[in-house]
Formats: sequence, C-alpha cells, structure tokens
Amino acid sequence: MTYKGIEIGTPTISMIREFIEKEKFNLDAETIFAEYEKRNWLTRKGRPVKTLESIICAANGVANH
Repeated sequence: MTYKGIEIGTPTISMIREFIEKEKFNLDAETIFAEYEKRNWLTRKGRPVKTLESIICAANGVANH
C-alpha cells in the first residue's frame, strides 16, 4: 500500500488521521483502521488496498450518502 506516493506497508492510525484532517473529512481514524485491519487490508472484493488515500476517500463517500 502507498501513502503520498511512497510504499508504506501497513498504515498507522496516525497516517489515517493525518489524511482525514488534511482533507477536513468528518471520519474516525480508529474506525477505519479497525475495519481494514479486520479484513487484512483487502477491499470488499478481496483485492489488496493500493493506497491509503483511496480507502479514506471511499469511507468519506459512504459516510456522506
């Protein structure tokens, strides 16, 4: 998985929180971390998550609909 274009492996809650704050999303970093940690950092289709930004933006899209 990448974050800011750099390979990071497993993200940290602080990385998730940083991106949420930067984008001014109303999301909980711990909830996002727990959900993906439980799924072994796979998408709902069973594919590896490619970017940290993508899972946070997806969570924001779901939260705002």
